[in-house]
Amino acid sequence: MFLEKHIIINIMNKKLLSCLFLFAIFFSTQIIFSQHQDAVKFYNSGVQSEKSNNMDEAIMYYTMAIQMDNKYAEPYRSRANIYRKQKLYAKAISDLAKAISLEPKNFRNFYDRGTTYFEMNEFEKAVNDFSSAIAIEAGNDGLFTMRGNSYFQLKDYKNASDDFSKAVEINSANTEAKDKLVESKKMLGEDYLTVNDNVITKEEPKKEETKLEEPKKEEPVVEIKTDIPQKEEIKKEDIKLDEPKKEEAKLEEPKKEEAKLEEPKKEEKVEVKIEEKTEPVIEKKEEIIQPSLSASDYLNMAMQNIKSEDYTTAVDNLNKSLEISKSADAYYYRGKAYMELSDYNNAIKDYTSTIELDNTYEKAYVNRGFIYTESKKYDKAIADFLKAVEVNPNSSFAYFNLGIAYFNAGDKDNAADAYRQAAKLGDSDAKDWLKSNGYK
Repeated sequence: MFLEKHIIINIMNKKLLSCLFLFAIFFSTQIIFSQHQDAVKFYNSGVQSEKSNNMDEAIMYYTMAIQMDNKYAEPYRSRANIYRKQKLYAKAISDLAKAISLEPKNFRNFYDRGTTYFEMNEFEKAVNDFSSAIAIEAGNDGLFTMRGNSYFQLKDYKNASDDFSKAVEINSANTEAKDKLVESKKMLGEDYLTVNDNVITKEEPKKEETKLEEPKKEEPVVEIKTDIPQKEEIKKEDIKLDEPKKEEAKLEEPKKEEAKLEEPKKEEKVEVKIEEKTEPVIEKKEEIIQPSLSASDYLNMAMQNIKSEDYTTAVDNLNKSLEISKSADAYYYRGKAYMELSDYNNAIKDYTSTIELDNTYEKAYVNRGFIYTESKKYDKAIADFLKAVEVNPNSSFAYFNLGIAYFNAGDKDNAADAYRQAAKLGDSDAKDWLKSNGYK
């Protein structure tokens, strides 16, 4: 009897463990699914920001999507394309390598990385990636065109020609491939070939045929001229007798030319005078321009550089601004430029200097907090975002980032509170997060 009870208890324990195990799997699956949903929402927000040409915001949303679900390939690829446009090629290649590892059968990943390598002038690597893309999507004329362009840059005109021919075969409306095919043929020494849809035709033989017919046209012309030889000769002789007088008159013209030969002396004097007058004026202008630039001038120039995404020049101008005068704005914008250049250490230093000069500088707290979140230093990130909302309680952006930091730190309840505040201030992404996670 005791043995039977023991067996029953063991069976019940096993069933209980099985139930707990299944529950754990179900619960973890729900969490993963919820995180993926959040990642998709962040990704969609990034797409909208990109359409609005707000690339910094788009990168931020794509990064958030990756933080929510690092197995989600789409935000890696989208972020990489922005990096490529910004010529941040190393970052683009890194993101695309991750996308390829997640989706090795997606030809777009290889195409995008091939395009990046092409822009980097690494044409052999571009050929390899386009070949991988073609192996997946063999009916895409654009892939053959891009690989053909890569071969062309490598001066492999035979393979380039073959690829352009294939592109035209797939899509007869591909004018780029047609033009490049002609160019490739010319480089191969076949410069008499042109492309007409999918057919290559020779043009020159037609020209030779038309030339063979010309002798027939010459015969009637000869007969017409021979009918009136005498009249033509008489008229020509009369004209020739009158012409010498005109020629004699023309012979006097060299005197004018001799007079003109004296003019260069005057021109030389004029040139010397002009040089003497202009040189000191230029020197004076340079002396006047340089001292006129103030710290605020350099700051304004740097802000324009940042708008045009020329961050390196922005840093140079901000260095000059800070040499003249230390200001919170100059440190903040230099931190922003460093941040865009992924120089996070210098960015943090500059944001810290900004806060030291002005402890109410909300954006400095937010941006420094964002870097801390990226670096997975969630405690520091939370502290910065809390300070930001203390400075500006109406900053939905700061509350939203605070929610992300809490969530990544594993504090979902505080994350929900932060998202609620962001939602109250009108942040639609925060509202979506609360709904998808069962919060009101």
